[in-house]
Amino acid sequence: MHRTARVLATTAVLALLAGACGAPDDPSPSAEPGDEVDGGLDGTDDGLDDGLDGATDTDAPADDGEGSVTLEGATEVAVADLAATTGTDEADIEVVSAEEVTWSDGSLGCPEPDGMYTQALVPGYRIVLSVAGEQVDYHGAAGSPPFRCDDPSPPLDAGT
Repeated sequence: MHRTARVLATTAVLALLAGACGAPDDPSPSAEPGDEVDGGLDGTDDGLDDGLDGATDTDAPADDGEGSVTLEGATEVAVADLAATTGTDEADIEVVSAEEVTWSDGSLGCPEPDGMYTQALVPGYRIVLSVAGEQVDYHGAAGSPPFRCDDPSPPLDAGT
């Protein structure tokens, strides 16, 4: 599966999780098309440059209320994705680690053959999960949903 498809699939899972949480900023059922909604494409700040907040509260939402994914939210999405793709119950998936890191380039530690990536440091995160004795990596840029990385490279350093 190509990265774009993985990101789209993960974004769909994130959207489902966010909808299930019933965020207080959600528009009411009476909202009309064209009504202004926070985080839209209307030029308002979508929070994507805010980075990860390092939340560890298990009740933390999948995003920070401004559309930016938290480390806790990214971990929830990664666990849900791994459960869905392996047919495993989420309770049987162990979070080995979830940490903020700095990636050495735009591949986010998951370069694809013949891929071309920005050559700039990218703040992000790495989540390592374990299911049935196998470790699975999920990577992401700060504020963005995670994607599964089957051939991971290490980050430049931990802690951004």
